[in-house]
Amino acid sequence: MQTPSAAPSEHKASLAALSLGALGVVYGDIGTSPLYAFQTAFSPDHGVPYSPHNILGVLSLIFWALTLIVLVKYVLLVLRADNDGEGGILALMALVMRRYAKGTRGRSIAIALGLIGASMFYGDSIITPAISVLSAVEGLGVATPVFNDWIVPITAGILVGLFVVQKHGTAAENQGQIYVPFINWLLMIFVLLLVLSFKTAENLAAAYGIAVNITMIVTTAFIWMIAQHRWGWSALRANLVFGGFALIDLAFLASNALKIDHGGWFPLLFGAAVYTLLATWKRGRTLLRRQLEEHALNLQDFVSSLSTYPPTRVEGTAIYLTPSSTTVPHALLHNLKHNKVLHERVIFLSAQTMDVPHVPPEQGVKLTPLEEGIYLLHVELGFQDEPDVQRILKEVERLYGMEFQLMETSFFLARQTIIPSKLPGMALWREVLFSWMSRNAQDASDYFRIPPNRVVELGTQVEI
Repeated sequence: MQTPSAAPSEHKASLAALSLGALGVVYGDIGTSPLYAFQTAFSPDHGVPYSPHNILGVLSLIFWALTLIVLVKYVLLVLRADNDGEGGILALMALVMRRYAKGTRGRSIAIALGLIGASMFYGDSIITPAISVLSAVEGLGVATPVFNDWIVPITAGILVGLFVVQKHGTAAENQGQIYVPFINWLLMIFVLLLVLSFKTAENLAAAYGIAVNITMIVTTAFIWMIAQHRWGWSALRANLVFGGFALIDLAFLASNALKIDHGGWFPLLFGAAVYTLLATWKRGRTLLRRQLEEHALNLQDFVSSLSTYPPTRVEGTAIYLTPSSTTVPHALLHNLKHNKVLHERVIFLSAQTMDVPHVPPEQGVKLTPLEEGIYLLHVELGFQDEPDVQRILKEVERLYGMEFQLMETSFFLARQTIIPSKLPGMALWREVLFSWMSRNAQDASDYFRIPPNRVVELGTQVEI
């Protein structure tokens, strides 16, 4: 049991760790970026000689850029637009999406902008650790030429060590921090490729900044919309304030465009690849859901038919995972078709991820009894909540008094095999890509943390 005195000390330790992490982010990005900018400004390629006036001019540009963009735009304005304490381009997208109904053009544009912003952020995020560590290690070469031939290997070793240590971070305990193993190792591979390809911090500096500049423009567009529809700003006020920031962002984009031929193409290409994956996955899931719904049975009609044509019932509880709370899961239809039995207690579990970080169980867990021993369990989760099915069942026991014996409960899942076709919806190459992504996606049983020995998977083929 936790003593009362332990809680404040743990809170202080957590606050200290978060403060140290925040300091690392600020120093590692905002603090070091001016150094690269200053170095690049006086590159011989740009024809700006060292002189007192030029030095003061560049310092002035850096000072006012940090003041207007970092302090005024981000600290004073963007940080106000948090999604229940969560920030970032996707949190801004979630706030903007609340204005539009599903299926509307405005919502589609907001999603596209959010995916572009997130993709371009990933494009530049692989440069930040590479250039930070590489420039630090290059200091050894300044101290002694002995290390000149070892700068790249030492940098690679440090980066591998940092990514390995990353898997042991605060991700499971602290809100707002996520550790995704696949993304972590993918980033490590590309960061190492960057170091091995560009070899010096000066070369990497030429590729730095252009992709994240696009994210800054998307952020300005989102905040412009949020200011009008959530903060109550007039259109004139929003246009004046964020129009000015847009001009600054576009000026940076125009100047960064000069970097494209000198390495700036890499983060743009990487960001474009990430966007293609994200957009294809979202579009593919929409088409898949549409196909399944077109051939699905209405849940209420199915339940009503059980009294007319009762199947053989067997002991135990069957939980069917379903993407829709209004249609019959395909796994149940296949089970009835092949095994011709139905469990004495059947639960249709549908989970929906909301655009808020956390949803309390009292609000997000809803159990609706139907007929013939069938229940509809609808769960709403925040995008930071862990979809643990055993935890969900314990909340059902607490809230509704329904007991579960895990060893007497079977979980039925449908595994769809995607068949690319010439049906309208996506280009054939994107359908092939979506099919590959689906085959390599995380299993629903792993996602919901279902014990493997309690899972029954039934396959089906779906053309999109």
